[in-house]
This record gives sequence, C-alpha cells and structure tokens, in this order.
Amino acid sequence: MHDLGSAIVSGRLLPGEQLSVEAGLATQFGVSKTVIREAVRALAAKGLVVARPRTGTRVLPERDWHHLDPDVLTWRAAELGASEAYLRDLDEFRLAVEPAAAELAARRATPADLEALARALDRMTKDATNAERFFDADIEFHTGILSATHNVLFVGLIRAVASALSVRHGRAAEFLFNHADAVPGHSRVLQAIEAGRPNAAGRAMKRLLDATALDDDRMAHQD
Repeated sequence: MHDLGSAIVSGRLLPGEQLSVEAGLATQFGVSKTVIREAVRALAAKGLVVARPRTGTRVLPERDWHHLDPDVLTWRAAELGASEAYLRDLDEFRLAVEPAAAELAARRATPADLEALARALDRMTKDATNAERFFDADIEFHTGILSATHNVLFVGLIRAVASALSVRHGRAAEFLFNHADAVPGHSRVLQAIEAGRPNAAGRAMKRLLDATALDDDRMAHQD
C-alpha cells in the first residue's frame, strides 16, 4: 500500500493509469493476491484509486484524493516535501479550523484538558532550542485544543492535523533554530482558554497562526 500510494502521490503513477492485475502486483511485491486486494481496497478508501469490474483498477486525479488522510500526508511529505503551495494550503486550513477549535475549547475544556495543554506549553518553553522536542510539544498543544472541543468532528481531525504539522515542522527545522518567540503566542491562547473566554481564545489563535504563516512564507522563499 505504501509503495503504491507513494508512487501515485509522487506522479510516478499518473491519473487514469491502470494498475497491473492482482497476479502481476503480487509477483512484483512478493506477496499474495489477498494482500494486494487489501492494499488496493485501502488506497481506494483514500481516494487514490478506483476499482471497477472489467476496467480494472485505475489511478484517480488529485482532486479525488483524501488530502487529510495521514498516510496521504506522509507520502506527500516524503515524495514532494513542504512546497510553497503546500505551506499556503496548510496555513489556510489551520486558519479555518483552529480559531474555531480554540473558541470551543474555551467553553468546554475540562481540568484534564487544561492540564494537558499546560504540560505541552511547559515542554515548548523548556525545549525552545531543541527543534524535535519543541515540535513534538507543539503538535501536542494544537491537537490538545482539538481534543478539548469535545466535538467528534474536530477530534476526528487530530491525526490529520498532527501529520500535516509534522510535514510543516520538518521544513521549519531547516530554517528556524530558536522557537522561543512562538511561546508567548501559545501562552496567550492557553490563558484565554483557561479563563473561559471564547472570543479571546479565537483571536489569540488567529494571531498565532498569522505569525506562523509569515514564517512559512519566509521559508518558502529561502530555497
């Protein structure tokens, strides 16, 4: 599944191209036809291929892909990296989702949610000069806010947001070496959530993401 998914996302397999029959793929990968069938079924669920009787399995165009699927995000990062267009799309997606999530978290966060967010912020503060640990804590903070909404649809975005942020952070680690400047913005978001102030939480998250978008724009033009 991963080999075929990577080939589709990278463009090595083009839209409309027909995959080999099960027997051929089984021989190619050294697995049973049952394994191939399951892999194709998984790719179809991600919108990458469509399998029909008589016409076989064909690659679908990019507009049909489930771009928030964690595997699709991972393949995209591995094959294409975080391009300017991808960073722009990610920033726009986050601006549409995360301020609203922060507002809901300010209304619904439990003591356990607030404790988890505070731990993530503390880790970010302590690890501002260690990119790997800082970014791990950053993902924990942002996905923690989604969890604190207690809305099943926002919670359902956690894996996708974590995967997308991992792609973005992989690029940022090349250019941003001290992340202390990002801590106050995260702190303001948490303070508003803790105070139960939804509008303030949404505004604080928007300001934080606006600053992130500026960093992403600078990164995109440093190649």
